[in-house]
Amino acid sequence: MTTNIMTIEHVSKSFGVRKSLLSSVRVPALDDVSLPLRRGRVLALVGESGSGKSTLARLLMRLDEPSAGAIRIEQGTNEVDIASVPLREYYRRVQMVFQDPYASINPRKRIWQIVTAAASNLGTHAQGDMRRVAEENLDAVGIGHQHLDAFPNALSGGQRQRVCIARALAAKPELLVLDEPLSSLDVSIQAQILNLLLELQRRLGLTYLFISHDLAVVRHIADDVAVMYAGRLVEYGTVEAVIDAPSHPYTRALVASALGGADGKRGARARGELQAATLDQLGCNFLPRCDQADAQCQGQRPSMRAFPDRRVACFRAKPSGNHDGAETCA
Repeated sequence: MTTNIMTIEHVSKSFGVRKSLLSSVRVPALDDVSLPLRRGRVLALVGESGSGKSTLARLLMRLDEPSAGAIRIEQGTNEVDIASVPLREYYRRVQMVFQDPYASINPRKRIWQIVTAAASNLGTHAQGDMRRVAEENLDAVGIGHQHLDAFPNALSGGQRQRVCIARALAAKPELLVLDEPLSSLDVSIQAQILNLLLELQRRLGLTYLFISHDLAVVRHIADDVAVMYAGRLVEYGTVEAVIDAPSHPYTRALVASALGGADGKRGARARGELQAATLDQLGCNFLPRCDQADAQCQGQRPSMRAFPDRRVACFRAKPSGNHDGAETCA
């Protein structure tokens, strides 16, 4: 039976934005998000820029604190709030691979020092073992020992991202937060890094939170998919349910735009652009861009509804990709 390594419970995060010299509003970067991270599985988090994906990653890495709700991590037979776990202990279990492999490593450090930075700071290995630790983890990501004493400027972008992955692995984590780890790489290198991540996840039994805007990549790597829009979770389920038979109108627009419909043609983009919500806003966040919105959508916020194959925040959603007829979520 699959257990949750981490559970996100009704988490919100808002920021103050000044409208004028004398007035400001609270803008929710995250609004009542609840998600499980299931042990040994890959959860993909998708959505446009500004949907709240990176904010959630920052909360999981404890770089910010939630405004409301809690994030809980498995500890023995119980779950505890991550805020109660000492940071050194927490970062032994949770590590992150950042989007930009050029900005996320120190150009003045040698490769073996970069790979072992987290392991050294967290005390997961003896200090005298650091070069051996670097060798083992560089081997794991496909980089030879000849690079141990090199500086980052001697490596390509793909090699640098492998170094970032090796650095995360050296701490022996259970959960990796991967924030757009392929987006800054050449297309020819992306497939190599994607296959490496899949192989490591299967061999080491890791759990991934994989943040991406590329649905083709998500379909290849993910077990479960969570779709974010303007700080809210709008659809969650298995990759087969959400990507192959999307129910929420926003998910359907994303899939049609990125992967095409049954005829293989891309299109059907959601009209307009994503707009930040406010805390006192009524109705559905997706209302300005939805062709099927009605009076209920204008006056009432849809909550997540549970179906056998997914959860969807839409009044007109039906399970199993049923989109025929006037009452579907199309």
